[in-house]
Parts: sequence; C-alpha cells; structure tokens
Amino acid sequence: AGGICTGGIVMALGATNLIGVVNAMIPNSVVRGLQLGLGLSLFRTAVTMLPGASKPNWSAIFWLEWDGLLGAGMALLFALIFVRSHKVPTAMLMFVAGVIVAAFRLGASG
Repeated sequence: AGGICTGGIVMALGATNLIGVVNAMIPNSVVRGLQLGLGLSLFRTAVTMLPGASKPNWSAIFWLEWDGLLGAGMALLFALIFVRSHKVPTAMLMFVAGVIVAAFRLGASG
C-alpha cells in the first residue's frame, strides 16, 4: 500500500508541476541517502532470494542458473562499470535483462 500511495503522490506532483518546488526544497544529499538506503535494502532482499541462499555452497548449479550467483555478479559488475555513464542507460538495460530472465524462468517452469 505504501508504494501505491507514494506513486500516487509523485504522479500528482508531476501532473501539477509541483515536483519542481519539492525538488528545490529537498537537498540532493537527502535524495542520494534515500536512494542508497533503498538500494542496500533491495540488495539484501535479493541476496536472500538467490538459489541456495539458505545453505550456500560452491556447486555449479547455484552459479549457473538463470538467476544464479554468476548472473548476479555480472549484473553488479556491469552496474559498477557504467554507473557514471551518460551514454549507457544502465538501469533500463538491467531492467530489460531482468524481464528476459523472468520470462525464461516462467517459460521453463511451464
């Protein structure tokens, strides 16, 4: 419910052009801190969702699955390399890659 309310508020601010006023009132350091906190929270949740997270081991199956450790590591490396790039839409490419992995996983599960 919190995400829906937040989305509604941001949509209302954007539709009324009040988002510029709010943007001017909130320092960038606060925004960056919130982004970092949310990113770390999502990272912690994602690590618990990896295959074998409850009892990790070094077997190949945990590394080579569609959403295994190798894919997660490659995604992290890609994001770190292109984090400051203005030419590479890192977040969009990561989102598209996630949708592709999800489609393959759903297709494989039947």
